[in-house]
Amino acid sequence: MIIFLPVVGSIVYILTQMIQKREVEQIQKELTSVINPTKKINDLKAQLEFADTFQNRVNLADALLEQGNYQEAVDHYRDALSGNFSNDVYVKIQLIRAFHQQGESQWVIQEAESIKVHPDFMKSAASFYYGLALDANGNSEAAQPYFDNIDRRYSNYPERVKLAAHYSDKGNKEKAIEILDEVLAEGATMGKDSSKLHRTALAEARKLRGSL
Repeated sequence: MIIFLPVVGSIVYILTQMIQKREVEQIQKELTSVINPTKKINDLKAQLEFADTFQNRVNLADALLEQGNYQEAVDHYRDALSGNFSNDVYVKIQLIRAFHQQGESQWVIQEAESIKVHPDFMKSAASFYYGLALDANGNSEAAQPYFDNIDRRYSNYPERVKLAAHYSDKGNKEKAIEILDEVLAEGATMGKDSSKLHRTALAEARKLRGSL
């Protein structure tokens, strides 16, 4: 048993070094993506060119969406929606996000209505964007359930602040204040990590509440 201890120790050391190396490489990769997002896009384009797969195309579209390149993201999401993946719910939700950012309410409605019965749709911000699109097209009554769905305590902070702004713009300041007061009350009970995670939404809530 003693004879094998150095061997076991060597194996443990090698595995530890491999794990640490992977962690360092992952951290470096994430930092590079933040500091130089163009490199991330170029790398993903190279991967797609090397292997034109569904996942590679979606990965590129997701990166373009986060970068704010909405039209190119839309193009890749649409290309991804083919064959066995023609009704992929994740891609359609992402496509709705991109259309919302472009102000394309008709396209938001069209894509949303093809997946609105799916449970994942109602759990996503896409359901809120669908409500906004319906409201923008004069169908406020149909939009209300989607507004109510997103207005849930201890969740959906960016969307709830946007919903408050929407109510304010429509002249319903009482409802806007109610939502903002709830958001800010929840923010006051958050721990350090949660406060950091939601700091942008909370700052927007404070700013909007101060203007009402």
